[in-house]
Amino acid sequence: MLAISQHRIGLFILSIASLIYSMDLSVLFLAMPAILPDLDPSAP
Repeated sequence: MLAISQHRIGLFILSIASLIYSMDLSVLFLAMPAILPDLDPSAP
């Protein structure tokens, strides 16, 4: 019984970490067009 709850806690923690990571990437992807002029990328 204890092993099952430990597995569920581990799965919950990994799920939350994956959710935060995917939200961070999606926000960066959506904000990139607005940030790009401030970064002023230029090729040498």
